[in-house]
Amino acid sequence: MPSTSRIPLVDLAGSAEPGTERDAVVETIRRACEEIGFLVVTGHDVPEAVVSNAEEAARGFFALPDEEKVRSVPVAGTWWGFTPARGTALALAHGVETPPDLCETYSVSRFDHVVAATDPGDGRGAFIAPNVWPDEPAGFRAA
Repeated sequence: MPSTSRIPLVDLAGSAEPGTERDAVVETIRRACEEIGFLVVTGHDVPEAVVSNAEEAARGFFALPDEEKVRSVPVAGTWWGFTPARGTALALAHGVETPPDLCETYSVSRFDHVVAATDPGDGRGAFIAPNVWPDEPAGFRAA
């Protein structure tokens, strides 16, 4: 994908089973992530109401003052929670020295129910750690 490409649309419909269609989707996702850094996913079967609620909650969170957002920064050694602009430099992971990233992110795991059953001494603490949920906006966690 040349840098002049549009944002890739990735349709997941029909890619649930192993085969050439899934392989093509995986390749499209890989290229989009490596060359552009983002993509739009369609055909995921997530109900529109769920998507809308998540978008509304995210917009509400990122509209908060910085002082409120930083209360949801991840616990040291983990990354579930809010990362402020200039809080990361992804290119460093590839050995490229660049200025810090300008994006804000909020990362969550779907594994809250697994955390209680996981031995923190097994080396997976950063991967399976409790989510950090903000107090505001109301409904952020539910979304």
